[in-house]
Amino acid sequence: MSSPFRLARFLSGLTLLTAIALPAHAISFGSKDKVKVVNGGPLKEGTTFALGSFRVCFITEDEVVSVAKGSWVTGGSSSSAAMSGSLEGLDQATMQKIADKIYADFLKQAAGRGVTLTDSVHLAQASPTYKAMQMTANYSTGRMGTMVIPTGQQSVPLAEDASEKSNKGSKGLMSQWKQMGATDFATADANKLFPVAAKEAGMPVLGVTIVVNFADFKGGNGSFGNSKVGMMPGATIEGSLKTELLRATSIVAWGPKTATCPACMAQALLEGTVHSTEPIGSTETHKGSKGISGLVGIGPTNSYAKKGTTIYVDLPAYETNVLAVAAEANEMLVAELGRK
Repeated sequence: MSSPFRLARFLSGLTLLTAIALPAHAISFGSKDKVKVVNGGPLKEGTTFALGSFRVCFITEDEVVSVAKGSWVTGGSSSSAAMSGSLEGLDQATMQKIADKIYADFLKQAAGRGVTLTDSVHLAQASPTYKAMQMTANYSTGRMGTMVIPTGQQSVPLAEDASEKSNKGSKGLMSQWKQMGATDFATADANKLFPVAAKEAGMPVLGVTIVVNFADFKGGNGSFGNSKVGMMPGATIEGSLKTELLRATSIVAWGPKTATCPACMAQALLEGTVHSTEPIGSTETHKGSKGISGLVGIGPTNSYAKKGTTIYVDLPAYETNVLAVAAEANEMLVAELGRK
């Protein structure tokens, strides 16, 4: 592995790319204040819920970008940095096994809190509307990677599934709104029909998403012409940043009276990540590119740097550590079901 820290410095601008090497066996889990609840009504309506959607999304390619615009401090000079990563060797059989275990853990943790969850098979028997809805094909790819449905279950697409994939890091509100395809949210089948299914079944209907990444990517808008990104390899359950509009790991819930607007459903959103630093495979870092544009010493310049890392997965280690962080995320999410 290359040096833990690599710095590319360009006169007035600074671009920082960090591949962080952490000690083996160090675990960093999210804290319990990382779940944000919005419009919590249907999540609090009793302790019986139906699972209209449950899927585990596996990310195998990702990138984070940081852009820092110039200021008077830097003479107008700016910088940008990007770090990409990929996970090689993850097969469908392993993804299915992990998804089934995450689902089983979710059910077990809910039962331990006195929460009853009706699975999708029994929901289809109780709700003709749900039974007639279009279902997500197993192993289909979307904004958050490969979507895997627990064995024997079915899952309705959620509104954000149709959104475009975008890199992490620097992006403004308008670009997020465009990526989200906001006009499609209100007309999504889940938003329109899950309230009907909830009425027919006599209980709120949930959509559960667990997003699994192979690293924790960090980056964003820099300041004073300085940009920096980082990637910490390891099993990661990915939530949303406070500034992001799209959901990642989350529970969304519809009651019989939930309106069909884009964000009227109840939401329990994981913010940040639940990350383990345990190794999940061997890593190979690619040098990438770096450079500078503009007239050095005469006017503003723009520096840029890009680096990539490939992780060759160790399947047993990957499974073990993904299940560990997923159990922590499940605990945080399930705690919001039936909370008064």
